[in-house]
Formats: sequence, C-alpha cells, structure tokens
Amino acid sequence: MGIVRFFRNSGAFVGSIVLLIMRLYWGYQFFQIGWIKLGDLASVEAMFEDLGIIYPVAMSQLVAYVETIGGLCLVFGFLSRLAAIPLIITMLTAYMTAHFDAVLVIFTNPDVFMDQKPFMFLLTSLFVFSYGAGFFSLDYYFTRRPRRKAVEEEAE
Repeated sequence: MGIVRFFRNSGAFVGSIVLLIMRLYWGYQFFQIGWIKLGDLASVEAMFEDLGIIYPVAMSQLVAYVETIGGLCLVFGFLSRLAAIPLIITMLTAYMTAHFDAVLVIFTNPDVFMDQKPFMFLLTSLFVFSYGAGFFSLDYYFTRRPRRKAVEEEAE
C-alpha cells in the first residue's frame, strides 16, 4: 500500500511541475500578446474585421483583456480554471476564423493543425482547465491550506 501511495504522490508532484512550467511559459505568452493587442487595438480591430468577426471593435478589446488578464491568472495560478474557459474560447475562435484551413484537415493531416500558433495556447488552457493549476499555485494555497488547518485542529 505504501508504494502505491508513493507513486501516486510522486506523479501528482511531477504533474504539478509540468503544469507550473506550462502555466509560466504560456501564461506569460498570453499576457504579452494581450498586452501588445491592448497597445495597438486599431490593427487588431482591422484584422478581426477582415476575418469577418462580428463587432470587431468590442471583440478586439475583449480578446486583448482576456489574454492579458487570463495570462496573468495562469502565471500566478489564481482562479486558473475559471480563467482557462475564456482562453479556450478565444483559441477555438482563432482556429475557426484565422486558422480554419487547419481545422479542415485535422484528421487527415493533424500536423498542420498542431503547427498553428493557437495550438499550444489551447493545449495549455485545456490542461489547466482539466487538472487545475497544481501544487505551485495560489489556487492550491488558498483552497488546500485552510482544509489542512481545519483537519489539524480537529485532531487536537
């Protein structure tokens, strides 16, 4: 029984390290791209209009803020599952508009789909949404620590 617990805990620890690396790198990338978009909303609006996205002015601002704030949430692991939802929607929208040709060949030529810019952003967001932010996050600190304290107080 002890060996099973050891491997389960070891796997969870390694998974948290992988999530930390993904969150730090891709969360920071989200933040940077969103910040750049906020600094040049006119070109983002023009691109969205060319792609046929409805309400390009509002959507460009929304996407810029989602990527900036969502990226920071991923970096710090704060409300990360909640932040991952609009990030996933944003990346799926990017695939369905700017990268639609890659979506069409996802089953016949998956490499084309995976070579697109939104792929790793989408994958990271899906991982964080599915597994949470891991041990090395503010989410873990705020949700797990009080429970441990309450359990320790009950034991006394």
